[in-house]
Amino acid sequence: VAALRPGPFVPPPPIQSVTTVPTKIAAAGDTQTVGSWSVRLERSDPSMGLDWSGLGNIDRPAGRFIMVLATVQNMTASDDSVKNGDWHLVDAAGREYIACGSQHCQSFAHNVGMTGFSENIPPGTSTKLLVVFDVAPDAELMQLVVEDKARWLIGSVK
Repeated sequence: VAALRPGPFVPPPPIQSVTTVPTKIAAAGDTQTVGSWSVRLERSDPSMGLDWSGLGNIDRPAGRFIMVLATVQNMTASDDSVKNGDWHLVDAAGREYIACGSQHCQSFAHNVGMTGFSENIPPGTSTKLLVVFDVAPDAELMQLVVEDKARWLIGSVK
């Protein structure tokens, strides 16, 4: 049996990231193409609660709600829907928040005349999408990230 002898150290190959790092950080009003969607961030606003029924049924955030209004256009040849798991806020501390996909958030969007996630949007159609995030109370300098391909600067929303 041959003895193991120390040899030269061979470092492992670098780990390849599967996440595409966006090269551009856009501002409110800018439009970016994200997969089969055209997305324009309109604005972001804070909210203390969501009246999702119109009857005073209010959800309160664990931290604080940030509402993002975006215009999205389906650029495919068939009906498609926007998925909440593709929309994130990332704050200055690197914490990531996934968009709310609950029925309450969808009902809230309808109550204010907007589109929510998982609704079929016909080809070539633009619609206002209301996206709700529950972020930490101290979250600052946030960026909206869509499908890890496009970013918009949200800043600090108080």
